[in-house]
Amino acid sequence: MDNFKVSAIYVLQGKRSIIVPGNLPLENLISLVASENFYGTIFVINSIQQFIGLVSKTDLILWAHIKITGGKGRHEIPLWKFFKIADARIAADLVSLQLDIAVNEHDTL
Repeated sequence: MDNFKVSAIYVLQGKRSIIVPGNLPLENLISLVASENFYGTIFVINSIQQFIGLVSKTDLILWAHIKITGGKGRHEIPLWKFFKIADARIAADLVSLQLDIAVNEHDTL
């Protein structure tokens, strides 16, 4: 079995993917996504450059909607998800709860 470094395989695909620090305020992330005409995946890393998860564009849009409307439409999503999104302040707060992996560019696959 061969081992390959993540950095040798993974290449960002232009505006399809961005990597942001977990402590990036969500207001800044919204601005970044809007100004870049972005349409792809948002990867979140921690302070030691490890992958901690993905931010869903749907959750990011829902966060902005909740902030603008004061929670209108909150009955259409599960209560736990509403509070998770409404209470989010930084990118790491919106990371998908489905992921339990951490990868950095020097790890092997």
